[in-house]
Amino acid sequence: MPAKLNRDIRLPFRTRTVELFGRTVEEYSIPEVMKGPVLDLLYPFRPVPRLGDVRYDLHAGRLFVVREFRVFRDMEMNFLASPYSASGGGLVIDWAPADWAPDEYDSSRLKGDGPGDGEGQGGSRLDGVREAAALCYGGPPHGAAKPQGSRGA
Repeated sequence: MPAKLNRDIRLPFRTRTVELFGRTVEEYSIPEVMKGPVLDLLYPFRPVPRLGDVRYDLHAGRLFVVREFRVFRDMEMNFLASPYSASGGGLVIDWAPADWAPDEYDSSRLKGDGPGDGEGQGGSRLDGVREAAALCYGGPPHGAAKPQGSRGA
């Protein structure tokens, strides 16, 4: 049997049982002070976003602040998910840069709440993530603007 990746070892937090994608799974209750280390452990791409960064859930079609992520456990694995996962949102592979949200999206409901929350950054911290996401996803979703600086068609 192959060795488990560190990110698949059971995390030391309380869990509760929830329904997700038609399955009964466990959801971790992660204290706010541990969200950074958990994100560093489970986020499969580099660079790891900051907790205050904003992402677009491709399945839910909604923006969210990274610190709102959820972690589920099923089949002896941990799954990093958007806060909308229970209502049709996606897992971490479905997180896109915030500027992939449709132009008509109202982002005024998102509020930063501290240092590193992305306010006043002008999106410059997302430059590397935009390019990485474009390479992973093959470009923005249908109808969204293509990220600047991406390679390919």
